[in-house]
Amino acid sequence: MSIDNSPAFFEKVLIKLLFTDEKVREKIIPFLSEKYFDEKNNMNIIKNIILYQCKYSKFPTVSEMKIAIEDKNTYDNLVEVLNLDLKEYDHTFIIDQIEDFFRNKLISDCNTDIAIALNENKKDKISECIEKLSFAQSFTFNTDIGLDFKESAEHMYNFYNNKDFTVPSGIKTLDTILDGGFHNKTVTLFMAETNLGKSMILCSCASNSLLNNKNVLYITLEMSKEKITNRIYANTFNIDSPELKFMSKDKIAAKIDFFKNSLKGNLVVVHYPQKTANVNNIRFLLKELKEKKKFVPDIVYLDYMELLKAIYINKSDNSYSEDKRVSSEVCGIAAETDIPWVSGWQGKRCLELFTKINIIRNDIIKNNIYIKDIEVNDYIETIQNNEIKYNKVIKKYDIEENDCYEITLKSGKKIICSAKHLFPTNNGLKNIKLGLKIGDKLTVRQCN
Repeated sequence: MSIDNSPAFFEKVLIKLLFTDEKVREKIIPFLSEKYFDEKNNMNIIKNIILYQCKYSKFPTVSEMKIAIEDKNTYDNLVEVLNLDLKEYDHTFIIDQIEDFFRNKLISDCNTDIAIALNENKKDKISECIEKLSFAQSFTFNTDIGLDFKESAEHMYNFYNNKDFTVPSGIKTLDTILDGGFHNKTVTLFMAETNLGKSMILCSCASNSLLNNKNVLYITLEMSKEKITNRIYANTFNIDSPELKFMSKDKIAAKIDFFKNSLKGNLVVVHYPQKTANVNNIRFLLKELKEKKKFVPDIVYLDYMELLKAIYINKSDNSYSEDKRVSSEVCGIAAETDIPWVSGWQGKRCLELFTKINIIRNDIIKNNIYIKDIEVNDYIETIQNNEIKYNKVIKKYDIEENDCYEITLKSGKKIICSAKHLFPTNNGLKNIKLGLKIGDKLTVRQCN
């Protein structure tokens, strides 16, 4: 669908909507300013609207504008705007375009204010501008202000009976527990320790969503997009992962063509390096996919959530507080996009020498201290039962260096561990030192 992308066109459409669409008008009026308009006649129209609004506390009619506008060219321009034919455009499409146009005007205005505040070194003004910028970025014409209990019967009936509110996982037991599957506006987490198959189950569920004709967006912050696609191929084609390496190009193309013709949905896999992307990057990604590929996901798989970075980070933040910020931000975008989000979370993540923690040393709180630098008699900040507590360091052990080994499973998953790392096998707990060898079977919990 082609559209006139000039600012003058968007200005005219916005003015027309002010007179013809009450919902748009209610959202725009509190922020309406002639400075957001470039064309002189459009600026004069807005100026007269604002003057009338201030004097009479209501929006003017076209007849009232005819009297209020003294300049004939300005009124003629208003008539031309009101006669603008928008029938060739889908209403939702044109509303989305105007929403983006006005949002960008608000953001540009905030950026100008921030630049001025920075130049004048007004710290309070900078904080105020940043809050305004945050609002500008989330500006929308959506006027939904809640569900009225007395008028909720039809909405709730549809909620109870409309299967579009959920996306089945494809795992029977899990779908029973989740009341049908993954629900819109929610974040479902698979929590497990290292190397227990969080990514495997996410790939399996993503494949099931694709086979259920859903548009699936898979965001990986750990493995490459090729490795994730390989796993989803294996699940979708019902082929062991290693066999894919030996398939010819024509055979892979034939498989893809078969599903291309039989599936209504599609899959897009995107990779970000760990801790380089935040929720705003994902918002931009969703916009890019919609505009450039006409792809709007029905479900998002995020592999995995704690590898995102927070939008805002305080100097006093440690890994716990940053994780809390990230989880809140992901919950926010799930509600915003009105689709299910599914992710993994690694419980009891192994600490490293350069993991930052908060401590108390000699009655002084010190933030972001590397673990390697803690000392005996320091008090380490921990979270227990949602309460912050401090535990005393009574002994510090020398740092040991161990050889690392890479174990490759039949599925293609690779595990890096020391020779002492114990694994549950069909012959009990074993590690490399105790004779773990090729052919041993690791014990996993199977879901039906």
